[in-house]
Amino acid sequence: MTGELVTNIINGSIETLLMTIIGTLLAYLIGFPLGVILNMTSKNGIRPNKWINTIVGVFVNIMRSIPCLLLIVILMPLTRAIFSRATGEWYTMIIPILFASFGFVSRLVESSLNEVNTGVIEASKSMGASNFQIITKVLLVEAKPSLINGFISNTASLIKSGEIVPLRYSCNLPLIPSISAALSVLAFYCSGVAALFTSPISSSMAFN
Repeated sequence: MTGELVTNIINGSIETLLMTIIGTLLAYLIGFPLGVILNMTSKNGIRPNKWINTIVGVFVNIMRSIPCLLLIVILMPLTRAIFSRATGEWYTMIIPILFASFGFVSRLVESSLNEVNTGVIEASKSMGASNFQIITKVLLVEAKPSLINGFISNTASLIKSGEIVPLRYSCNLPLIPSISAALSVLAFYCSGVAALFTSPISSSMAFN
């Protein structure tokens, strides 16, 4: 019985990690470009545009404000269309995690890019760099440690989320505390790794 319980805990932890990491990676495919757009079109961005910034910002804020539980219900038809089922398997949680996360990812990316020294951007402009070059060779490079930190921290916060495990394992309640505890320990170490990317030493290494 103990061996079966340990096996279930390990399998449950792996499944939860998979749906969290895959959902987060997919969220970055949507949220990363939106974050770049928000930074570019802001008042102090390289290409200010109030209308685009407002429209994208409102959309992102709306998505951030919708609870994950409500998203699961709303997205059931889409989940069923993709996976031929809406609940019952770990991969059915990927779609809700994707939609629940990309708004937060957008703001994380925007915040990371806002931290880049404006002097570096102005120097790039004075040397004739295009907007695309400034984004790819200045903003993203300079913000790399913060972006990596944001990715790890976001994944860790999802792992620690009190919603994911109970929803996935509501049919097997005795497993929930054990899986949550195991994932909380893993999330703690992930947060420690994320902190390394904001230290002066790691930052200087990232720029070399």
